[in-house]
Amino acid sequence: MERKINDNSEISRGNKFLTKIPHAIVILFGIIIFVTFLTYLLPAGQYERQLVNGRQSVVPNSYKIIESTSVSLFQMFKAIPLGFKSAVDIIFIVLAGGIMFGIMEKSKAIENTIGTLVKKMGVKRKFMIVTIITFVYGFLGIAV
Repeated sequence: MERKINDNSEISRGNKFLTKIPHAIVILFGIIIFVTFLTYLLPAGQYERQLVNGRQSVVPNSYKIIESTSVSLFQMFKAIPLGFKSAVDIIFIVLAGGIMFGIMEKSKAIENTIGTLVKKMGVKRKFMIVTIITFVYGFLGIAV
């Protein structure tokens, strides 16, 4: 029976540190727990703000310590879906962009387009090709 080799076998054999890194969700959850714990240790404070030319700005040397409101265990878990709810627009744009580039990568559209540009313009105009591709990616970023 053949043993399947993991795609990351080169990395895991070469660098033992990379095999011991926890999953990204574990790291993020650890940060959330740490920051929740800090709400019990660090004093809360705020600066006074004033409206200057239609923009709010901080008044220098106006920092005051206010009553601390520590985050409970329930509030900590509630913060995750509330954060998703407040950032749903950004999450959608990132997902849509990722899906779009994933489809273009699977269909080899990007590679074929660059290959066609190189054939038509020649290798000597490689800086012009890079400039065109940069503008196209910039336009796609604005459109999304």
